[in-house]
Amino acid sequence: MKRRTLTLTLCILAVVALIGVGFASWVITMNDSVEGNGSITVDEINDETHKVTITENNGKVIFGAKEADQGLAHSWLKYKDTDATENLKIVIKYEVTNYSSLVSTNTEDNYDYVKVVLSETSGAYKAAADQNFVCQLDDVKITVSQLTPKANEETTGEGTITLEFSWGSHFTNKAGKTVNPINYYNEYAMDENRSEGLTYLDDAKNTLNGDVFKALKNLSFKLTVTPNPVK
Repeated sequence: MKRRTLTLTLCILAVVALIGVGFASWVITMNDSVEGNGSITVDEINDETHKVTITENNGKVIFGAKEADQGLAHSWLKYKDTDATENLKIVIKYEVTNYSSLVSTNTEDNYDYVKVVLSETSGAYKAAADQNFVCQLDDVKITVSQLTPKANEETTGEGTITLEFSWGSHFTNKAGKTVNPINYYNEYAMDENRSEGLTYLDDAKNTLNGDVFKALKNLSFKLTVTPNPVK
């Protein structure tokens, strides 16, 4: 048991991949826009019984613009076609040795063969979440798939970890759902007051071009994956 703990301690900082996190451009009437990027760091953890390896990690989380939904009352906030269109869901593939001895509880197709913890190292995301521009890290939906045998390696199981981010409550639409800013703001006229002395146009400019969004240029996250205790 002591050797296993030591092995975990020594391997916890092994970096295996990066995931980019970026911000696309919105175009207001005056062509105001903002861009940024960052990364998520994925660790692997080993113990004497199981080894977890990230085998595919090519996803990119983007809190960016997208085409506005049909039927909105206005269209003054527009989408600029870039390679940074909104993408709040990524899928990471992983494998684990001796997977048949892992403990798992299946709850609505979410298998906890491994414990997954998402944490931030820069503080920039928390600042945006605290202003309700993006969801809190605790609210990121993490789903672990069922493990299946790897071809030609029956003792090794393969699965996926899905991370689903979301916008914050600042962008809650009239139906009570958090949505992309382009859908939120275009429900209102640009000169309509969001609060006393602040129009929706003012709020869009202050938010999308504000320091909190700009600080997200250097996002840094860590995803830690740990096998569950054996039976």
